[in-house]
Amino acid sequence: MRVGVEATSRLTSPLVHTATVYAIETDKDYSNNISVFTSSVSAVGPPIMVEIEVPESVTYLTPTTDIVLQASAPSTVVAGLPFTYIYTITNVGTADATNVRFENTVPPATTLNEFAPGLGDCEWQENSITCRMSDLTTGNSITITLVATGYSGQTLLMWLDPLMPGWPMCYLLKERDYLHIVTCELGRLRTGQSTNVRVGFTATGIQERLMLNAASVSTYETETNSLNNSSTTTITVLARADLAVRSNLAGRVPGGEVLSYTLTATNFGPSDAANVLLTDTMPMGTSLESARPSLGIDCALESEDAELGVLICRAGHLDSGETATVTITIAVGDLLVLESAEPMVHSARVTADQVDPDPGNNELIELISVSDGETD
Repeated sequence: MRVGVEATSRLTSPLVHTATVYAIETDKDYSNNISVFTSSVSAVGPPIMVEIEVPESVTYLTPTTDIVLQASAPSTVVAGLPFTYIYTITNVGTADATNVRFENTVPPATTLNEFAPGLGDCEWQENSITCRMSDLTTGNSITITLVATGYSGQTLLMWLDPLMPGWPMCYLLKERDYLHIVTCELGRLRTGQSTNVRVGFTATGIQERLMLNAASVSTYETETNSLNNSSTTTITVLARADLAVRSNLAGRVPGGEVLSYTLTATNFGPSDAANVLLTDTMPMGTSLESARPSLGIDCALESEDAELGVLICRAGHLDSGETATVTITIAVGDLLVLESAEPMVHSARVTADQVDPDPGNNELIELISVSDGETD
């Protein structure tokens, strides 16, 4: 193509020429659609001829859609502690994607804590939150400010109006009692545009295991590559239960009398504990009168030594934050008097199948003075 330009006598500065080519179809590379060049003007003369090369035949590539799903999550979690998946959905195709849908099947032995589509850039200021977003359909910028009222630490829940077209929305689909699917309607994704979905879980159970989490995206258009529409990640789930034992023994013990005390075993978590054993080694020279455990605990007296009584209580399963107690009554021998006996040594210990992150509080050792029959 040849274009002629005739300069007038009034022009003294260089001429800047701009040429642009475009088509109805989506162009995968807009950077080469425009050409800018400069011509010097020294005097009025013949028209300046500019040649623009245009191919005799043009091959049009049909615009296509290609949605890519990527997942970001920790590789190892601890049962009882929350963790979060961030899914990023990107349109790397040459055509817009419409009716984009995200689905994430909730893995077994997990609790679903949260799910939400990407809400752009949000900022807290005192009791208000301001979010700056763009409409997925029109691309227009939108700023929303929400003012929250309530008390400190209160959970804030937000829902988007499903009647607002083009806005992302997530909901929980229950197909069966055991099958729950987080579903997000994300609207339109333009070429090169990305959005994200946040899903939060807490792993449950007492067994360490590998957990599989599967998610997928789909669109109304037929895609050139559907292999990148799904993501399956593997997370190692650990079990950690911090068990602790304490007693309420205090003061001196009168010789020849009975003594009652309570042992308390607590699971500080974060995971549940299985096969919890509470072992009480009673002081030498004492004998067991009774043991009253809390509901669900079985206690039996075992002797490791002729003069040493060991009470073993099987508490079974203790949830995170749960406690188990045993009230024990023992008879103190007449010979254990202040003048002739050393302080009694009492010990107790609690264990479970799970790894304890803080074993220092699993055992206690107490020295108890014995009086001549008068209680302090």
